[in-house]
Amino acid sequence: AEERSGVLASAAQGWVAAPALLPLALRLADEPGGLDLLGEVARNVGGAVLPNVPFDTAALGSRFVEQVSSRISAHPPAALGAALGEIATGILHQVFRPVSLTYTETREVLEGVGDWHAHVLSAGLVPGGRHWSPDRGCYEFGHVTGPGGLRCYLSKNAPSALAKGSVGICTAQDLDLFRRADHHHLNLVDATTGVVVGNAQLHLLTAGQARVLLIRAINTSNTYLAHHPARTVVEAVLVSCVELAATSGLDEVHLGEGLAFWHLNSSRPQTRAVLEQLYDRLPVVFLDRPFFLFRFGNVDLQVSKTYRLWAQDPTAVNGFRFRHFVRAVL
Repeated sequence: AEERSGVLASAAQGWVAAPALLPLALRLADEPGGLDLLGEVARNVGGAVLPNVPFDTAALGSRFVEQVSSRISAHPPAALGAALGEIATGILHQVFRPVSLTYTETREVLEGVGDWHAHVLSAGLVPGGRHWSPDRGCYEFGHVTGPGGLRCYLSKNAPSALAKGSVGICTAQDLDLFRRADHHHLNLVDATTGVVVGNAQLHLLTAGQARVLLIRAINTSNTYLAHHPARTVVEAVLVSCVELAATSGLDEVHLGEGLAFWHLNSSRPQTRAVLEQLYDRLPVVFLDRPFFLFRFGNVDLQVSKTYRLWAQDPTAVNGFRFRHFVRAVL
């Protein structure tokens, strides 16, 4: 009995982060497929917050309790109704899996960051293009990275602040950066699992007279990159951003520099290798003044040059043909 109890506890450990869900997880661990179904419900419910929509903690928790009650034979404890905030945090832990954030830190982020989804609208960003799915609220890329493919969600709601934690990068808890109106997230989701597997950090800035969408960094979890080529992820992000810029009336899309050992463009060497292929082929743009990104420790990190990837004026890219570079996702 003691050994069996240990097995059940181990199986339910993914839900320990949300204490209110642990009794239900332990109960379901004794049923065939019980925990899998619990995870499926969590990801289905949590998937509703991936697009750029307002976030309501209580509503997310309530939807989870309703679906659990209707789909799982072991009815949830009545106490769940009084712990909707805790449940919502547990659900988002399942969807975003922020490896660099504890459960307590995740809850603190959700409670403290605020909801900035209006930044997308106020910036004049209007998603659209060939790969845009209005129904899902994301850019979709078929089966290019495996069964189900990859989805790219432009979002600045509160849960989106967890996306950098999904890949464990250093700005995961930089809430001041997330609150900036010029800063945006493109969150990468494995369509098969519904789990966030990466994040692209974007900025809006002005270079000369051009309004620019800067792709500052592309990061993907090591687990995902172990089974999917970095190039297809990079291409999906680049295509999403070019389509977004075109439908939003922006003038150009630029790539940010790596800034030597800081690896500002990506913390993943596979991804940097793909981006560096582009640096050699793209026009270099020297900014009128350095663009401040974020503060790390006592160091202000900023970029002074970028690489022009795409422009409304095709002569501005010195003959570079974006479609000729992109092989996997078009």
